[in-house]
Amino acid sequence: MNFETEQQARLRLQDPKDLTEDEARALIPLLGGLVTYPGHAQRIHLDLALQQIAAINRFNKTSGRLIAISIIASFCQVFVAAVVWWTRH
Repeated sequence: MNFETEQQARLRLQDPKDLTEDEARALIPLLGGLVTYPGHAQRIHLDLALQQIAAINRFNKTSGRLIAISIIASFCQVFVAAVVWWTRH
């Protein structure tokens, strides 16, 4: 989404709905003009911070799953190696 004018950006910032990532990116070039309006720059910064926190939480959740899968796969490899070794001796 692109904002063609600061007026469009101000109207969007007055909407309490969370900014999408595309909207936040489109607002960054207009930030200099929006700082004269109370709360607009803070709103953009706050929404970006919340998006960063959400991204970090998603990364942590995903990496936790990958660690669990890696541990299970390692145990399976050890088990298979032990079975192969035991059947040969």
